[in-house]
Amino acid sequence: MALRKSQKQAVLAVIAGCLLAVLLWVKDGKNTDSDFVMRGEPGEGSIEKEYILEAEGLFTDDAWTVTAEERKLTMEEKKETFSKAQKELEQQILGANQSLEEINKDLYLPDTLQDGMVKVEYSFSDYRIFYPDGTIRQLPQKAEVITVFAEMECQKETSIYEFAIQVVPFEKGSKELLIEKVKAALEQENEKTGENKLTLPKEIGDVKLLWKEKTENRSLPVAVLGIVAAVCILASEKEKEKKVKKERERQLQMDYPEILGKLILLMGAGMNAAMAWKRIAEAYRKRREERNIPIKPAYEEMLTTVYEMQDGIGEVQSYKNFGERCRIAEYRKLAAILAQNVKKGNVQIQRILEEEKIEVYEKHKARVKKAGEEAGTKLLFPMLLMLLVVLVIIMVPAGMSMNL
Repeated sequence: MALRKSQKQAVLAVIAGCLLAVLLWVKDGKNTDSDFVMRGEPGEGSIEKEYILEAEGLFTDDAWTVTAEERKLTMEEKKETFSKAQKELEQQILGANQSLEEINKDLYLPDTLQDGMVKVEYSFSDYRIFYPDGTIRQLPQKAEVITVFAEMECQKETSIYEFAIQVVPFEKGSKELLIEKVKAALEQENEKTGENKLTLPKEIGDVKLLWKEKTENRSLPVAVLGIVAAVCILASEKEKEKKVKKERERQLQMDYPEILGKLILLMGAGMNAAMAWKRIAEAYRKRREERNIPIKPAYEEMLTTVYEMQDGIGEVQSYKNFGERCRIAEYRKLAAILAQNVKKGNVQIQRILEEEKIEVYEKHKARVKKAGEEAGTKLLFPMLLMLLVVLVIIMVPAGMSMNL
């Protein structure tokens, strides 16, 4: 039995996996002799490796975990590392500040320097200005010098680096200064006695002030309401069109069995399709004019078809146009039957129409049944409300009599 392509691929994958597993087993299962463990670079931490130790005459296959500490720096290397860490700290500690002589924003205190080789702890000579984490507690009124102590540790060697920073008050811009002057002017006006009004300052220094009373801007809500109203109108119009279309389809479906029955009756009496069609349409037009009966879309489309035939449009094309205007499967089918009868002279049209009538009546009964079920469902909620009213009428007097 030949294997399919996918089955062949699956078999090859299994074979390749088995071969790879065997190779790895051979490689990993063989214990290689080793005389050293490569240490990690300073800052990388220790490295652990699993070994099998054999001691001649004492034990074999003894499991050992060997920990290799990171490479130890010489004293010269440590001094160089501390020097580089100090320069790095002077740059990083600035944070968003421009220089160590102009500090008025939070400091950045890194926990490690030099790629983790140096650990650092900090302290300040004055904690009135800074919190221990380097954030500003309160800026001074004038410039102050603060000493920062950084205790650095590198492979159990420590070095304390201290340096000075100058904390300066936040420089106010022209806008902030003007705001303060305006506030001061308003406070001065409020201190006046016997005045029944507050005079707003017209000028501060060389800057002229223009006061405008703030009013509620209702343009945006009105615009939003307009947009919402437009959307609602469009939605309601669309819903209205949908309801009109649905009602038209319902009327077309309701009138179809009647039209089909009249066609069968007249064609059975000897009329051809065009004559029977015209007879039905003209009878509807006369009843509508004389008795003011409501407009029925199916009969209106039949009248349009009669007018098309009178204007010279072929009978077959007129029937097709009728089916397209009605846009319902039953009418399209009727139009196709009549068009086929005109083109090929189908002698079986009476029987075809009779079969169509039977099928239509079955569909009509199903629609009526469905409409009845929907009506029953719609009545369920009012019936529940009535039940609640009845329960209230019964239970309230009973509860009141029990309380008495």
